[in-house]
Amino acid sequence: MSTETRHDPLFDRIRRSLARDHDLPLSHKIEKALRFGLSAGLAPLYLLGCDEVGPGARTRGRPVISSSGRIEIGARALIGSMFSPSVLSAGPEGKIEIGDDLIMNYGASISARRLVKLGHHVRLGPYVTIADDDGEAGDESGPAPIFIGDDVWLATRARVRKGAVIGGGSVIAAGSVVSGVIPPGVLAGGVPARVLRQLKPAPEGLGKGPFAAAASPSDMSAQSVFHNTPAASGGGPRSALRRAHALASEGLARLALRGVDRVGERPRVHRAPFIENLGTITIGDDLELCPGPVQAHLVTGVGGVLRIGDGVTIGAGCGIAAESLIEIGDGAHLEPFVSLLGTDYHVAGEFEAAAAASPIEIGAHAWIGERVTVLRGVKIGRYARVEPGSVVTCDIPDGALAGGVRARVIGRTEQTVSRPPAGEERPS
Repeated sequence: MSTETRHDPLFDRIRRSLARDHDLPLSHKIEKALRFGLSAGLAPLYLLGCDEVGPGARTRGRPVISSSGRIEIGARALIGSMFSPSVLSAGPEGKIEIGDDLIMNYGASISARRLVKLGHHVRLGPYVTIADDDGEAGDESGPAPIFIGDDVWLATRARVRKGAVIGGGSVIAAGSVVSGVIPPGVLAGGVPARVLRQLKPAPEGLGKGPFAAAASPSDMSAQSVFHNTPAASGGGPRSALRRAHALASEGLARLALRGVDRVGERPRVHRAPFIENLGTITIGDDLELCPGPVQAHLVTGVGGVLRIGDGVTIGAGCGIAAESLIEIGDGAHLEPFVSLLGTDYHVAGEFEAAAAASPIEIGAHAWIGERVTVLRGVKIGRYARVEPGSVVTCDIPDGALAGGVRARVIGRTEQTVSRPPAGEERPS
């Protein structure tokens, strides 16, 4: 590593910041210095859920760290969560590896069930999503590693899907979806992203750093990802602090869910939901209630029953209202602002008349896209996928891809029901 490019970069960053602000009022400079000190001082606490954090890390607002795998962050990272929390999430066999000088804007998320590896000087714009499993539990191909090179900039709301490789020095335009290989030094954009123009001469091959390991990502197993990883249960003060942090997080989650009749093991609640329980609410193990500027709400009417299975993910702003029965199967995933409405609330044209209520069933490992509305009396099958913005008024079969207003079957999902979980019967 050359001293010319890496010599005292934190001091250089402060010097450049002071040079930019030299004409601004002294009060602005003092306020900025205080914010800098606060962000650096709180970072060790806010990033306690990570296994390794390099020196000089800063956080603006509190990010969400959810890890049962491994998360490593290099030196001088800046993670913003001012308006919406940034999220780092690693599954039991997942690993997130981030180089030096990361800038991660508010609302961005990195999720690894296997491996997500970022180089040095990576910039993530607001609401960028990087996920090596596409949120599709049950996909027979499984998660696939993601590699992002040095000096890459991902603009606002860009999405990087499983198996993607982005070459060093490239820029991904806002709103693009990367699902393949993007060469180094290019501007890429679109859905799916394609090369729009060359930004600078491309280096030979795929560059340095993460791309050495990207030559044969299919050969990578969970063991190879963790081959240099110390045991998660290792000793030392940081391990003790992490265990205490995990216990405190679970305690706070149970406090946030105190209106629920039964809560399983290891709940993770990153923003307390609104709960109004006039019936019965039961929640299985490993609930993930995601963060966001809008609370999720869980409501049951008199005699209503809401059953949430194991490993369910509920996004920010979701609304679930059970007047009779709503059942959400194991491993189901609800994206932000999904509505499950077990009643029409009003009879059309007669707002004072009580409306009928009917059960809703969400099958195991179903994926319900952002802002989907599911009306009463609907059954969504196992491994089904409902596209964002749809309104579901009739049953969706197992393994179906559905979308539209009103939602209809438009195809089959990549994941099928040919490999049901242990103990479940194969659907006819």
